Amino acid sequence: MIRNLIEYFKDKESRTVGLFFSVNSIFFGSWITRLPDIQDRLGIGEGELGLALLGVPLGSVSVMPFISYFIQKYGAGRVTVFRSFIFCIVSTLPVFAPSHLGLFVILTMVGVITGSMDIAMNAAAAIVEEQKGRPIMSTCHGLWSLGGMVGAASTSVLAGFSVPGKAQMPVLAVLLFILSALLSATMIKVRETTVEKTRIFVLPRGILMGLALIAFCVMLGESAIMDWSTIYLRKSLNTEVILAGMGFAGFSFTMALGRFYGDVLVAKWGSRKLVLFGLVIAITGVFSALVIQNSIVAILGFTLAGFGFSGLVPAVYISSAKVPGVSAGEGLASVASLGYFGLFVGPPTIGMIAEEYGLNLGLGVVIVLLSIAFFITNRIKF
Repeated sequence: MIRNLIEYFKDKESRTVGLFFSVNSIFFGSWITRLPDIQDRLGIGEGELGLALLGVPLGSVSVMPFISYFIQKYGAGRVTVFRSFIFCIVSTLPVFAPSHLGLFVILTMVGVITGSMDIAMNAAAAIVEEQKGRPIMSTCHGLWSLGGMVGAASTSVLAGFSVPGKAQMPVLAVLLFILSALLSATMIKVRETTVEKTRIFVLPRGILMGLALIAFCVMLGESAIMDWSTIYLRKSLNTEVILAGMGFAGFSFTMALGRFYGDVLVAKWGSRKLVLFGLVIAITGVFSALVIQNSIVAILGFTLAGFGFSGLVPAVYISSAKVPGVSAGEGLASVASLGYFGLFVGPPTIGMIAEEYGLNLGLGVVIVLLSIAFFITNRIKF
């Protein structure tokens, strides 16, 4: 792993793409950890919060059918830089939401920007990977997870010392805007050297459809832990405020560790075997977190689940970017669109189940979906 990371960071283009992944996730980890505070300030329940969180995937899904067109026309690097600048602005807004409806509108704006940035970043990683002739996708996702861990852990500590989100987020926005500007010159140059006829969207079929269904199950499960783990620890298990964000932080930390080693494992095992192995670990971790009603066990369970989730999305994404007959942007957009549809139905579904039967049962949906993903992976070849 260490040797792989050294080689990765020695390459300027690979390093730059990975740092944009981190910019995206530091913001995400920061505002998602503020959700319990936002919920308390607005006086809303789990069901209403789930509906508000629906804004993120709704915004993402609405823009994804068109983003491959812009990537092919302007280049993945240029699209990533532009979206990153806007992302630094809109991601400060959730902590300022004036109402339940206002939160929904703001999160829809966040979804539009983060969804298009997500596809552009991954397309850039796939392009650099092909040009360099060595896998980097998993390491890029590892930097995303590392950024999420930094954002969640630092925000938990700041919240524990009563630093308000309205003070934290604008300062963070300025710092990450400056970082994006410093990286922009290198990132703008990343684009495919040969571009086929531009198509707005490619419907997933065959292998792409199988990968898209896996992405649906995995991304819904991954986002469920990101969105609800802090609330589960704080509200369901009565965990202290300073520890409540550590479930997500631990999940992000092990996601990062697994992804930093993931490029080596993909080269050694292949994507399919890595996905199967990861699903088993993820199911075990989530099951432990939900069945044993203890804060420390739950944090450790989410942390273990992070190892399992770590290689899933990178393996599915890089496989979709290499399907013959479609460009990297087209393949990624078609698979990620269904994956983000999982995010679309996930927050309200889990929120409504939690409202009626408790968050423990709501998060049990994750175990069911991961089991379905395991079945599909066994049925297709990639």
